[in-house]
Amino acid sequence: MVSSSSDFGKVKRTCIALMIAGQTLIGPSALMAFADSNAVIGLNNEGVKALNASNFALAIQKFEQALQMDKNYNLARENLAIAHNNYGLQLAKSNPNEALKQFHQAYYLNKTNATTAQNVEGIIRMLGKDPRDWKTRVAMADQARKDGDFVGAIVEYAESLKLKDDPKIHIKLGDVYRVRDNVDDAIREYQAAARSADSAEVEVKLGQALQAKGDLPNAVKAFGQALSFKPDDTDTLDALQAAWEDALKKDPLAPDNHIGLGQALQFRGDFGGATAEYKQAIQLSKGNNPTAQRLL
Repeated sequence: MVSSSSDFGKVKRTCIALMIAGQTLIGPSALMAFADSNAVIGLNNEGVKALNASNFALAIQKFEQALQMDKNYNLARENLAIAHNNYGLQLAKSNPNEALKQFHQAYYLNKTNATTAQNVEGIIRMLGKDPRDWKTRVAMADQARKDGDFVGAIVEYAESLKLKDDPKIHIKLGDVYRVRDNVDDAIREYQAAARSADSAEVEVKLGQALQAKGDLPNAVKAFGQALSFKPDDTDTLDALQAAWEDALKKDPLAPDNHIGLGQALQFRGDFGGATAEYKQAIQLSKGNNPTAQRLL
């Protein structure tokens, strides 16, 4: 049981000095980029001042503003993780639940920081729970998700998977990533679930994530795999039709897109709509489309 903030680890604070040198003439676009860069660095430096003054809320605000201007500015990201970690230390005694949220944010931003990982486990123990118990971490993740604390849910689901690899948890984690618009991470989790326990549900979710990424061929493949599990599944049929309708919006003159929508409609029993799509594919192919003709 953790009894004091001294049991937690602090993260080294980081600062940056702004240096400008040289008198090279630059054009308007480069000047604007230079001004933006100065603004980002300025926000980071303001955040460092607030961090060193233990004004963690202000520090977090400044670092987040810097990242909004330049999401690739890693120094601000590292400093933001430090600010969340040290804010958690400040809150550990008075408000351990809020401290855990701060540690979650810090760990989400920098998963390689062993000190923050230890702080997450330490505050969980302070709350009277066992951080090495799989069911405990899953329950914490479920509660965080219910509360709309998606970062906390991501961290806790991921930590539970280190204790026990469970396809259902991969699905839950993938769902939270989709809510956060982290499509690549969602795809990775759904694929992990499919490798150990594939199902129509997993393939539909995978297909939707792939579609959101713009990877239509693999999305359709996933929907097709879902139909192999449940040929009459309404959710799968809806997803397959939506995928091809989306493809047609992007390229209405592509015969393959009309064939795909035709097949989706045919699966639903809409033979009139399917026939119209196959005929459209033939027309767009100047009367020569063996695939559409065969399906007719």
